[in-house]
Formats: sequence, C-alpha cells, structure tokens
Amino acid sequence: MVLLFAMTTLLAQTNGKQSSGKFFPLKSINDVSASEKMQVLNNWNSTKSVNTSKMQLDSVILSQFDVGTFTWVNTMKEIYEYNMDGYNTIYTSAGWDDVLSEWYDGGFTEYFYNSSNMMDSVIQTEYLSSGNTFIWKDEYLYDSNDLLETYFAYEWDEMIMAYEPMEKNEFYYDADGNDTTTVEAYWDNGSMTWMLDRMEDKIFDMNGLLLESHGFYWESGMSLWFQADQTIFSYDGDDNLTEELFQYWDEFNSTWIDVFKVVSSYTNGLVDTTTNLGWNGTDWEPYSRNTFEYDTDGDLDYNYIHEWDQGSASWVSETRIALDHDTNWAYEDLILPNTLNDDEEGLMMFSHQLIDYSLESFIVAAWIALMDVEIFWSQVELNETEELASTGIKVYPNPVVDELSIEMDDAANRYQLNIYNITGSLVDSREVSGVDRVSLNHLSNGSYLLLILSDGKVLHNQEIIKQ
Repeated sequence: MVLLFAMTTLLAQTNGKQSSGKFFPLKSINDVSASEKMQVLNNWNSTKSVNTSKMQLDSVILSQFDVGTFTWVNTMKEIYEYNMDGYNTIYTSAGWDDVLSEWYDGGFTEYFYNSSNMMDSVIQTEYLSSGNTFIWKDEYLYDSNDLLETYFAYEWDEMIMAYEPMEKNEFYYDADGNDTTTVEAYWDNGSMTWMLDRMEDKIFDMNGLLLESHGFYWESGMSLWFQADQTIFSYDGDDNLTEELFQYWDEFNSTWIDVFKVVSSYTNGLVDTTTNLGWNGTDWEPYSRNTFEYDTDGDLDYNYIHEWDQGSASWVSETRIALDHDTNWAYEDLILPNTLNDDEEGLMMFSHQLIDYSLESFIVAAWIALMDVEIFWSQVELNETEELASTGIKVYPNPVVDELSIEMDDAANRYQLNIYNITGSLVDSREVSGVDRVSLNHLSNGSYLLLILSDGKVLHNQEIIKQ
C-alpha cells in the first residue's frame, strides 16, 4: 500500500526492522502473525454488512517534491474496488513514467471470500520492468469456529501452467481462541513433500495479553525442534505494551543473548513515545525513536522520527509524518482496503477519515513537505440485502468509564454481544436483551469493537472507547 509501504520504506529503520514498511511500531519486533491479521480483518470486516452510509477509500496518489524544479512529481497510484457489502475485492497499483508522462501498470491483487464473508484466497499479480510477470496465491482454511486453521502460499509456474506450493502455516489455539502455536513448513520439490521449518509457541495471560513468543527451528537430521529466539512482552497497569525484548539462543553457552528491544510510553492510553535500542554487548544503545502528537479528538497529528546522534549523545529529528482528519467520519464509518484494516496501524491512521498525509523534513528552520499522499473518497450505501433492524439499538455512554447501557426496542428476544480488542481477540461475550447494563471494569483503557448479533448476523457495530 502507498500509505503503509511506499512512503514508509524511507522510514523503516524507525521500528527496528528494515523491510516491514511500518512506521507505527506498536508491534514492532514481531510482525503480527497471519492468524492474528486474518482474525482482526474478519472481525472488522464483519461490520460492513450493516446498511448505512459509509465513506469509501477509492484511491491514493503519492507524489514527491522535486527540489530541482520546485514542482510536485507523481510517483505511485493505487485504486481499490469493493463489492456491494463493502469488502475489498481488487487492489490495483501503478507507477509513473516520467518520460511518457503517463501511468503504467504495476500489478493487481484480487481478494475472494467464502459464504461467511471470511477471506478465502488472495491472488497477487506483479508486472516487472523486465517484462516478466509474477503471480502468487494465498489460501486460507478455517475451523468450525471461523478461526484460521491453515494458510497456503503458492507461486504460478509458467512452464507447467499451474500453481506450485511454496509455504504452509498451521495454527493451533487454546480454549480462549488465542493462537498458541504456529507451525511453518516449506514445499520441497525434490521429495514432493512439506518440510518442517519453524515453530512459534506463544504464552498468553488470562486476559489474552501476549506475554512470551518462543521460536524454534526444525533439525531434520535429528527430527527435533531446537529453540532459536524469543520475545518477552511487558505491559503497564492499563495493559498498554511497554516493552518488547528480543533475544536469540546461544547454543554453545546455553544462554539467551539480548539483541534489541522496543520501549513505549503512553499518555491517556495513547502511545506518545517508542524507542528502539540495540544491545552492544555491555549496554543498551539507542538508535531510533518515534514521538507522537494528537489533537483534542485523539487523532494522530504528527509522528516525529528521531535518530540518535552518537557525537552529541542526543536525539535529532529532521523528519516527521503529518496527518489531518475529518472528524465527521469515524473509523467504523469508513470502508478501507484490506491491508489498512488489519491491525493498530489502520486504526491509528484512520481513527477518523484521513484527508491529508505527508512526509516533511526540517529545512532552514521550517518543516517542508517532500512527499504527499492525495486521498480520494466517495460516500456509498452498502447492500440492503444484509440490512437488519439496527436503528432500535442504542449503546451509551461513549467514551465509557465503568458501565455501558444498551437499549433495544425488541425486548422479547435475546441477542449476542461480542467485544473485541484492537488485536482482534474476543475479550467479552454475553447475551443481552431489552435494557441491559454491561460492566467494563475488567477491560483496560483503549479502543474496542462492539458487535450485537442475531443468528450470526451483525445488527449493530460500534467502536467504543474505555477510559
């Protein structure tokens, strides 16, 4: 995506990973697992079935400022298409040809869904400047509880005109739906079998917070798993992630060796500083930091990117990302592409409708925009065939401190209430009817997605803020 990749590849070092393309390092050490991403995406996408007016993100254009000519130059363009229920079906990318002054095809991605509107498969086609075309396919299989069970990755082989398997991930869950184990395998063409590669075991607390993640590699000669690395997660009293510590296992000395860590601080439940540090053998050495500023509506205004200057032993900031929002349209009122819908980054950028997004540098005592994303929206109505009587449901107050009140016109029936946290985990589930009160004292401060369902269909969806 332009918004999360093209601009931010310049800033990838800010989260301690060179290739992630992310600049909101809330989960910066370990990429969100495929199962987590799919669970979050499907949970948030389930709100799109309600017939209501939405703002749909149609396309974005990335341009750069040419300091030589003092003009803006097109760089990349992305176009998003959706079905009548608001699900992203096609993503198309294009690059700008400076010589011909026209757009050229960069590739496209198609998304397919099953009868439950869960992501079924993804086909990605990329056109290279050499004239070659690469095609990849992802497939997702779910269990009876709609939890991602198996993920397959394929690559198209032009010689045999068929997809060849490349990668397989299998996911295992505890009774609370936490993905506790992921087993990765790769396809060996010689033996025509899946070969074990890596395993990740996770430990969660009773509230679903990830405490530890342990990585293992498979030794085929001995048919044994050997520990390789681990990440330790720490939280404050409000369950905000405050530290991620990555270590690798030293087999020779049988000990864990520190590698790097990410330390975050918060104000009113919003992350304000994230610092990346590396272990130099004797001490923790800072190398990058992000500081975040918000407006009075809680929308992100600026993300300042700092680098550690060894000479002056101080932080230097010469780059920032500036965002502007329209508060008339909240996150749940937006129809977004799949890759902007899968974790905290999407929610952080689109807490309200994003109308301006630019990369600025500090030049001669002033912030000057050097890259800009032009964002195009349209107002749409979703498919009426999925319409349910949502107008008779009220949920208040919002933000909420202790207790939510829920009022439904139809007091005779009982409905299912589900609350998901920002990572897509189910943190509360119960039946409600008539006029009900729901205590949220057991939840930490932050943003949650509330769904009220009948026979598996969404009657009401709402983002709630716990304070």
